[in-house]
Amino acid sequence: MLVGLRIEAAEAPAPGTKLSTVDGAEAGEITAAAFSPALGKVVALGYVRAQYVTSGAELKAGGASAVTSPVAGSREAAPAPASP
Repeated sequence: MLVGLRIEAAEAPAPGTKLSTVDGAEAGEITAAAFSPALGKVVALGYVRAQYVTSGAELKAGGASAVTSPVAGSREAAPAPASP
């Protein structure tokens, strides 16, 4: 599944950088990344195996800490329907 990532790094990892769980299990890979001056960290998109896709899941990207976040427009990012 495509997810957003916030990565604690000064430089963006290259596309294809492997993502792993904190236990070392392979979780996916980065497809695109860039440093965000507004956030002071790297933001990225990546494909992550479904069992690891939860908002706020902690992963590793090339040794750096990475936290998942929903991608705009995805079902996970959509607001809950309003109650009548």
